[in-house]
Amino acid sequence: METVVEAPVVEQKWPYQSDRVHLLPYVEGSRSNVFHEDFLFLLHRQCKEEGILEILFPGMPFVTVARFVAYLKDRPVLVGLIKPESRVAGFGFLYEVEGNDESRKATCGFCFFKEWWGTPEIREISRICLKYWFKEVKLKVLFGTTLWRNKLAVRFAKNLGFESIGRVPKFFYKDGKLEDMHFLYLTPENFIGEL
Repeated sequence: METVVEAPVVEQKWPYQSDRVHLLPYVEGSRSNVFHEDFLFLLHRQCKEEGILEILFPGMPFVTVARFVAYLKDRPVLVGLIKPESRVAGFGFLYEVEGNDESRKATCGFCFFKEWWGTPEIREISRICLKYWFKEVKLKVLFGTTLWRNKLAVRFAKNLGFESIGRVPKFFYKDGKLEDMHFLYLTPENFIGEL
């Protein structure tokens, strides 16, 4: 009689997490303990209460919750959670996604809530978001924009491997005046993190 040896069942771990943080893709209409039906409304409320809407969307008049929800609901949004309570620390999103598997590009945005500013957790969430976008979305290049005067965002991006393209004059319309933009880009080869 021949002995049959069964392969052990190996539980596959979600690769987009660490000991401290967990990344979850948000899919509009998908209900869970984290994403209830008014999740985007709650994100808007927190961004508004913390006064970070204008930092997140410079030059875009997102004064209403309806515009915020309409903007994010069909975009690839990744939500960063802090373990073990699964508290939302922030989110990343893509827009202007174009191309195919050999030459796909996108522009990204990140938003982190003030409680987590300057913490290792948001650096970790950002790296995991970038890893997800390079591996799962198969991006070959990722662009980022911020106000020229937002030196903290530029330094944060450069610590992830983003390179400066430079200054684009009068790109954003904010508070009744035109403001310059800092334009950055990142490729998988320049990413400072593990792919």
